[in-house]
Amino acid sequence: QDGRAAASVTVGYGDSATATWRYSRGAGRWLRAEAWAPHRLENGRPVSAVNVIVLHTTRDLGFPEAGQSMIIPNLIDISGRLELFVGDKVIRGTWRKGGVNDPFTFTTEDGEPLLLAPGNTWVECALEDTPVRVR
Repeated sequence: QDGRAAASVTVGYGDSATATWRYSRGAGRWLRAEAWAPHRLENGRPVSAVNVIVLHTTRDLGFPEAGQSMIIPNLIDISGRLELFVGDKVIRGTWRKGGVNDPFTFTTEDGEPLLLAPGNTWVECALEDTPVRVR
C-alpha cells in the first residue's frame, strides 16, 4: 500500500495526556511518548507498535453519569477517518464499526481493504476536534 513519508504523529489530547509517536528505523517500530517523557512499561521497555492507527470519532453522549471531564469515544454503529502509521509511512483511509460484537473494518481512501503489517497495533481515538499533527 502506498502512503506518504511520516516521521512522527502527535495526538493533542491536552496537557500531559498528549501522545507522540516517533518512527524508529533501528527498531522498525513506532515509539510512544507522552508530554513529559517516553512512555515506558513497568519493566522499563518503551511502549512500541508496528502499526499505529488514529481513529477520528465523535464523543459518545450516552453516558451522562460520566460528566464533562470523562470523554468516551463513540465507536459503535459509526464510521470515520483514520490514519495508519506503518513503517515510515502514513496511509489515510476510513474505518467502520457496526454493533458491539462486530469487527472494525479499515479501507483506503480508494475503498480498498487497508492491511496492517504483522505485529502489534496501537489505536489512538481522537475526537474530531482533537489536533493530530503528522510530520
